[in-house]
Amino acid sequence: MKPHADIAEHCLSLHRTIAVKETPRSGFATNGVAIRHNLVLTTYHAIEDATDIFMDVERATCVDCHWSYDFSLVRGVTRIKQPTPIICEPPQHGEPVFVVLRRRSKLQVVSDLRIKSFGLQTPYARLAADDTPLKQGDSGSPIFAFDGILVGIVQMVETANPGCLPCIPASPGGSP
Repeated sequence: MKPHADIAEHCLSLHRTIAVKETPRSGFATNGVAIRHNLVLTTYHAIEDATDIFMDVERATCVDCHWSYDFSLVRGVTRIKQPTPIICEPPQHGEPVFVVLRRRSKLQVVSDLRIKSFGLQTPYARLAADDTPLKQGDSGSPIFAFDGILVGIVQMVETANPGCLPCIPASPGGSP
C-alpha cells in the first residue's frame, strides 16, 4: 500500500536536511521535518554536540530541546506555505504509515511500515516492517499517516530488533 501521489509529493517537500558542524573539520547531515514557518522538528542526539547548525545553507539555531525524549526544535528558513498537520490522537495498532528518507542526496518515500505498538507511559511508538528499510542515519526522518498528517519522527533504528524502530510521536499523549 502506498500513499496518494499528491500527499507523498507534499510530504517530500516538508523534509529538511540539517547540516551539523561539531568541530572546525567535522560534521554530518541529519534529517528533520518543517512543522511551522521557520521551525523544524528533529532529534536531540543529532544536534546535541553541534557548534553550528545550517539549513538550506543558512545558519539555524536550536530553540528548544528535550534530551530525555530526544527531540529538538530548530529555527531556520523553511519556506512552507502552511503549518504541517500533526496527529492529535495516539496512532492505532496496525495503522499504515510512511517515512520520507534521504538516501545519497535523494529523497524517497518508504511506505511498507505500520504502527506496531504505542506506549502510554512513554512518548514512543514502535513501527514494524517485514523488511526494515531504515538504518542508522535516518534519525529525524518524518513519519506520516497516509492522509499526510505528521505522526512522528524516526528516533533510532534498533540493531538488536531489526523489525522495530522507536519513533517520537509528533504529539505525545495526544495533545498537539
